[in-house]
Amino acid sequence: MTAESVVVAGTGVVVAVDNGAFKNVASVHDVCVLCLTTFALALFAAQTPQGQDGAFQLRVNEAIDRGAAWLKKLQNADGTWNDGHTDRFKNGVAALGFLTLVKSGAGEHDPSIQKCLHYFDEYKAFDKTYSTGVYMMAIESLKRGVVDKPRLEAAAKWLVEHQDRTSRLWAYPEENPDASNTQYALLGLHAAWRVGVDVPKEVVFATVNAIVKMQQKEGCFSYRDPNDIGIGSMTTAAICALRIAATELKGFPAYEARKTEWEDAEKAAFQWLERHFRVDANPAGFSTKGGMRVWHYYYLYGLERACAMASKSKLGAHSWYREGAEYLLSMQDAAGHWKNDFVDTCFALLFLKRATLTWSPDPKADLGDVVGPPAGEVAWKRPPEPKPDVPFITNWLVCGSFLTKKSEPFGKDEIGETTIKNPKDGDAAGASSKHWKKVSTDQKTLVLDKVLPPFDGAFAYAYANIIVKKDADAILWIGHDDCARAWLNGKLIYENESYGEYANPDAYFARVKLRSGSNAFLVKVYDSGYDCGLVARFSAPDGSRVE
Repeated sequence: MTAESVVVAGTGVVVAVDNGAFKNVASVHDVCVLCLTTFALALFAAQTPQGQDGAFQLRVNEAIDRGAAWLKKLQNADGTWNDGHTDRFKNGVAALGFLTLVKSGAGEHDPSIQKCLHYFDEYKAFDKTYSTGVYMMAIESLKRGVVDKPRLEAAAKWLVEHQDRTSRLWAYPEENPDASNTQYALLGLHAAWRVGVDVPKEVVFATVNAIVKMQQKEGCFSYRDPNDIGIGSMTTAAICALRIAATELKGFPAYEARKTEWEDAEKAAFQWLERHFRVDANPAGFSTKGGMRVWHYYYLYGLERACAMASKSKLGAHSWYREGAEYLLSMQDAAGHWKNDFVDTCFALLFLKRATLTWSPDPKADLGDVVGPPAGEVAWKRPPEPKPDVPFITNWLVCGSFLTKKSEPFGKDEIGETTIKNPKDGDAAGASSKHWKKVSTDQKTLVLDKVLPPFDGAFAYAYANIIVKKDADAILWIGHDDCARAWLNGKLIYENESYGEYANPDAYFARVKLRSGSNAFLVKVYDSGYDCGLVARFSAPDGSRVE
């Protein structure tokens, strides 16, 4: 047999084959893992029309390769990375890069992995929950088993000792305990458990029991305060904890007594994710307390983990993997990164690689329905960016502000939101006591809290007429700080409860239809505190101007 390269579908791995033997594979173990992976994927492929998904998988594999190459290029000589968090989380950043490269196909003898191993050979003093948990996941991901058991025993011991004894959750360990640190502590302990470390069942039970008590009546979970609106990333974190409990606590009397209740909690959490499903943002990423990032790509990795661990290929009508992958593929820079951000690039690669696949309780499960076109695929795929000559809206009519409860950022309809048509400067805003005010800006962004009375904890409206020569498909490009809804000719076309982002141009998009003549464009923006802004424009589907 002549030498040739074989792409192992779904792995992002290219293996050289010469005379029937695998080459460039680190060990016999790697060959076995590769063969098992190929076999499992063959079972999946046998259920689908042959070749129907090949082009998509090739795009994913190429994206993974480009992203991994970008990470390797940025790696420091000592095995670490610089990402802006290294003042507090040098070890955690190094572990995240380590984990991502291994999951992306780098073997133990890859030079970048050797740098990581050399760095972590000196890693003795555990000090942070995130860093320790991700370190444990990275070490376990090498699949060296008993070789790494002493390392994982020491790390597990540190985590158990640093669990908060009152809440039974984990903190940084400074500051107060939260669901995110807790998730990564459990992930680290689960990694240790997978290589035979004796993880105290009482610790896992007490933690998951505490997390279940944080669930809100809608089924979601928040970061720390149960009174905060639940968000996708923390809801997936709770599902992860429940899945770990279902795996590790089988037969444990306390778990068996609560099993039905916890299964119901997981079911409710998934139902919330189905109702709020999106891949372009962290669902309902709004905090009533302030100071919280949306953590979009962190959520996507959490979505992958929750669905993989629960053997779910779909959330309602949504093929979560295909839709998420299409979104990430559309957002990757040609250089291989996402947003030139190390952490987001790692999370994107871990999602695309389906890094939690091997953690599924059912190895034959279909963990990502990649045969398309799935529901929502076209809707999530990012269109071509607007060309430089596509104008931003700079002439607005604004009115407000209207106070609202922090738990209800959009409050009630104050002006007849679906019936607004061509208001004028000074006109009364519906039945409210407010009036429309004309505002023109020579900048892209309309800074609402500079043109209206201070309105922290309130919302305001902005209106513009969009005039086109003929009916046309178009893309609304929008950025906002904080939450926003938008209507076009009385129809709701956009809604995003994200908190913590600035009003960045072209941050989000929606596919719309403009009609010949004047189109009524209304935006409602909620401000929880600090700055409040809006930036918007319309392009043709190919990124050109709409005439």
